[in-house]
Amino acid sequence: MLGMFYLHHTLSQRYRYCRSNGRLRQTAYEESSISERPVEVFHRVFLKEIERSGRIHELSMIARYKLLSGQLLKDGAMGIKMLFKGKLKLVPTGIKGKKEIKKLFKDTGSVQ
Repeated sequence: MLGMFYLHHTLSQRYRYCRSNGRLRQTAYEESSISERPVEVFHRVFLKEIERSGRIHELSMIARYKLLSGQLLKDGAMGIKMLFKGKLKLVPTGIKGKKEIKKLFKDTGSVQ
Protein backbone atom coordinates (compact mmCIF):
# COMPACT_ATOMS: atom_id res chain seq x y z
CA MET A 1 0.00 0.00 0.00
CA LEU A 2 2.81 2.38 0.87
CA GLY A 3 4.47 1.61 -2.47
CA MET A 4 1.28 2.46 -4.34
CA PHE A 5 1.00 5.77 -2.44
CA TYR A 6 4.63 6.58 -3.24
CA LEU A 7 4.13 5.71 -6.91
CA HIS A 8 0.99 7.87 -7.13
CA HIS A 9 2.75 10.76 -5.36
CA THR A 10 5.84 10.53 -7.58
CA LEU A 11 3.86 10.29 -10.82
CA SER A 12 1.59 13.11 -9.70
CA GLN A 13 4.57 15.39 -8.96
CA ARG A 14 6.25 14.57 -12.27
CA TYR A 15 3.02 15.13 -14.17
CA ARG A 16 2.49 18.52 -12.46
CA TYR A 17 6.02 19.52 -13.45
CA CYS A 18 5.39 18.49 -17.08
CA ARG A 19 2.02 20.27 -17.10
CA SER A 20 3.55 23.51 -15.79
CA ASN A 21 6.26 23.37 -18.44
CA GLY A 22 3.59 22.66 -21.03
CA ARG A 23 1.57 25.66 -19.87
CA LEU A 24 4.62 27.91 -20.07
CA ARG A 25 5.33 26.66 -23.58
CA GLN A 26 1.69 27.16 -24.58
CA THR A 27 1.73 30.73 -23.22
CA ALA A 28 4.88 31.45 -25.21
CA TYR A 29 3.24 30.16 -28.39
CA GLU A 30 0.08 32.16 -27.76
CA GLU A 31 2.03 35.38 -27.20
CA SER A 32 4.08 34.96 -30.35
CA SER A 33 3.35 33.94 -33.90
CA ILE A 34 5.18 30.61 -33.50
CA SER A 35 3.07 27.65 -34.58
CA GLU A 36 3.02 24.41 -32.61
CA ARG A 37 5.83 22.10 -33.64
CA PRO A 38 5.26 18.40 -34.35
CA VAL A 39 6.99 17.48 -31.06
CA GLU A 40 4.43 19.45 -29.04
CA VAL A 41 1.59 17.90 -31.03
CA PHE A 42 3.01 14.44 -30.29
CA HIS A 43 3.32 15.18 -26.55
CA ARG A 44 -0.25 16.45 -26.41
CA VAL A 45 -1.60 13.43 -28.33
CA PHE A 46 0.44 11.04 -26.17
CA LEU A 47 -0.90 12.46 -22.91
CA LYS A 48 -4.46 12.59 -24.24
CA GLU A 49 -4.23 8.91 -25.20
CA ILE A 50 -3.04 8.00 -21.68
CA GLU A 51 -5.83 10.10 -20.18
CA ARG A 52 -8.45 8.48 -22.42
CA SER A 53 -7.59 4.80 -22.07
CA GLY A 54 -4.87 4.49 -19.44
CA ARG A 55 -2.34 3.17 -21.94
CA ILE A 56 -1.11 3.75 -25.47
CA HIS A 57 -2.98 2.30 -28.41
CA GLU A 58 -0.51 2.98 -31.20
CA LEU A 59 -2.95 3.00 -34.09
CA SER A 60 -5.32 5.56 -32.59
CA MET A 61 -2.41 7.68 -31.35
CA ILE A 62 -0.85 7.70 -34.83
CA ALA A 63 -4.19 8.61 -36.41
CA ARG A 64 -4.71 11.55 -34.02
CA TYR A 65 -1.13 12.73 -34.47
CA LYS A 66 -1.37 12.62 -38.26
CA LEU A 67 -4.64 14.57 -38.23
CA LEU A 68 -3.43 17.26 -35.83
CA SER A 69 0.04 17.66 -37.33
CA GLY A 70 -1.21 17.83 -40.91
CA GLN A 71 1.14 15.02 -42.02
CA LEU A 72 -1.56 12.63 -43.18
CA LEU A 73 0.31 10.80 -45.94
CA LYS A 74 3.82 10.89 -44.49
CA ASP A 75 4.98 7.35 -43.57
CA GLY A 76 1.71 5.83 -44.80
CA ALA A 77 3.35 2.94 -46.62
CA MET A 78 5.35 1.97 -43.53
CA GLY A 79 2.17 2.11 -41.40
CA ILE A 80 0.35 -0.23 -43.75
CA LYS A 81 3.27 -2.69 -43.67
CA MET A 82 3.31 -2.61 -39.87
CA LEU A 83 -0.44 -3.21 -39.77
CA PHE A 84 -0.22 -6.25 -42.05
CA LYS A 85 2.72 -7.68 -40.09
CA GLY A 86 0.67 -7.44 -36.90
CA LYS A 87 2.86 -4.78 -35.29
CA LEU A 88 -0.14 -2.46 -34.78
CA LYS A 89 -3.22 -3.77 -33.00
CA LEU A 90 -6.61 -2.79 -34.45
CA VAL A 91 -8.45 -2.93 -31.13
CA PRO A 92 -7.03 -1.43 -27.92
CA THR A 93 -6.75 -3.64 -24.86
CA GLY A 94 -8.23 -2.56 -21.54
CA ILE A 95 -6.41 -2.13 -18.26
CA LYS A 96 -7.21 -2.27 -14.57
CA GLY A 97 -7.04 0.99 -12.69
CA LYS A 98 -8.60 3.34 -15.25
CA LYS A 99 -10.37 5.18 -12.45
CA GLU A 100 -7.07 5.94 -10.73
CA ILE A 101 -5.54 7.25 -13.94
CA LYS A 102 -8.57 9.43 -14.66
CA LYS A 103 -8.37 10.73 -11.07
CA LEU A 104 -4.69 11.54 -11.55
CA PHE A 105 -5.47 13.56 -14.67
CA LYS A 106 -8.42 15.23 -12.96
CA ASP A 107 -6.30 16.17 -9.92
CA THR A 108 -3.47 17.59 -12.01
CA GLY A 109 -5.50 19.16 -14.81
CA SER A 110 -6.73 17.74 -18.08
CA VAL A 111 -4.67 17.69 -21.26
CA GLN A 112 -5.67 20.40 -23.71
